[in-house]
Amino acid sequence: MKKHLIILLLLFIIIIPLRAQNITNAEIKIYRDGITHVKISIESDEITPYVILQLFSTNITNIIAYNEKKELLDYNIENNTIIIYSLGSTIITLEYDTSDLTYKQKALWTFRINTTFPVSVIFPEDAIIMGMSSIPNSITIDNRTIKMIFSPGYYEVNYEVPITQLPIQQGITLPINIMIIIPIIIIIIIIIIIIRFTKKRKIEEKLKDDEKKIINYLKNKGNRALEAELRKAFPEIPRTTMWRLLRRLEKQGIIEIKKVGMQNLVELKL
Repeated sequence: MKKHLIILLLLFIIIIPLRAQNITNAEIKIYRDGITHVKISIESDEITPYVILQLFSTNITNIIAYNEKKELLDYNIENNTIIIYSLGSTIITLEYDTSDLTYKQKALWTFRINTTFPVSVIFPEDAIIMGMSSIPNSITIDNRTIKMIFSPGYYEVNYEVPITQLPIQQGITLPINIMIIIPIIIIIIIIIIIIRFTKKRKIEEKLKDDEKKIINYLKNKGNRALEAELRKAFPEIPRTTMWRLLRRLEKQGIIEIKKVGMQNLVELKL
């Protein structure tokens, strides 16, 4: 009798996450440099302890998972699968960036994806589709941007992104006042750049070793990280010292601390 109860309990634990989750929206936005931003929304039961989702790549950055209240959720990645611990959440959203979905040969880009669920793909503005391995469910063009919706399966799309150049107009004489203003504007811009660079350099020279470590860590994490991640990455820095360090950097305008749910998100502003 006990064996049967244990088996039923194990099946209950395994089946609930698989049955309870439902992907309501999946979107991939392709930028001109080939980087893709993935955003997936999952509907889940409140009693579901976690959801399991297949990633489009193992090489991903800027990962963030949150619920319908914009509260950050913990997750664990194993190979190309992510487990998001979502107990109490009804809507889970996962976002991340990857460069593995596109590659370029001369002027021709290729987007390729193997998906187990429907996904919308938004191509760069003014992109020209040169070929497709399979026909998508739908193709729409909105404000010079192509959007395709794919069913589960493997797809390849070849496209080109033209280099936009302003037309050269000859025989146009600029008024004298404009000819005077343009150099002044250029000089002002150069002065602003020099001032900012000098200010940034002076700030960096005054930074302590622990502050430099925090800034380098944020740069390697895509310019943002949770305060809890910083404490975990630098266990040698006491909790109160870390708190004062971050507030000091925020006061200097180097970082910005935002409240996300019950946690603090630290973003680098330099």
